[in-house]
Amino acid sequence: MEEENGKRIEKLKTYTDEQIDTMSIDELKGKFKQLQIIAKNGNNIINSLVKANNEEKYKLALFMLIRNNRILPAGKMLKKTDYEINKMTYLTMHELFKIIDFKKVKKMYEEGEKSEWEIYN
Repeated sequence: MEEENGKRIEKLKTYTDEQIDTMSIDELKGKFKQLQIIAKNGNNIINSLVKANNEEKYKLALFMLIRNNRILPAGKMLKKTDYEINKMTYLTMHELFKIIDFKKVKKMYEEGEKSEWEIYN
């Protein structure tokens, strides 16, 4: 196994047809089990990346909603720089995370999601 960016990377050993032909059934089952584990780990990594990517998109969408609808108009009137507007947006977003009842919001979201499904189906 090699290290890349602090993470273990498993390399598959390739076997020739002759080597495979000489392996016992138990050896082949063991190699197959190793492949299953490697494939499962690969799928877990891919799923984590997709989830993280979606979470990042939601976070950035929230940032832009707050920035464009709340902070930017007031910031422009007060002649604030983009840096100051972005900083205030970030701070506002994180303050919202502290006061939101996420269980209640999740229920509201699921109700909205269900109603959309009813409209289109």
